[in-house]
Amino acid sequence: MDLTPTLVQDNERAFSCIFTPDDLCVHAHFPGQPVLPGSFIIGLCVQIIQTDFACSAALHITGFSFRQFASPGCYDLRVRKEDNTFVCTFAQASAVFARGRITLCS
Repeated sequence: MDLTPTLVQDNERAFSCIFTPDDLCVHAHFPGQPVLPGSFIIGLCVQIIQTDFACSAALHITGFSFRQFASPGCYDLRVRKEDNTFVCTFAQASAVFARGRITLCS
């Protein structure tokens, strides 16, 4: 897996994510037809929120939807902060594979 920052702003981060069939995160997920696990995509978003936005608060995952399977390849991952919520999008060109919100617990 290669995760390269492509945008760094006060309220938004974007990364280019490249996954290969040999990456551990897809290796055992549907043998013969590797796909990225949804929990792994959410985990990447949480990691970005905790490290890039320096957030140590408890988080609540709300309304994440997975629209299609994400096979190994190149994707764009965006995390945008809106007040106490982070809007996360995992896409390839104009095709959105996953989208959801992660909110700070109060």
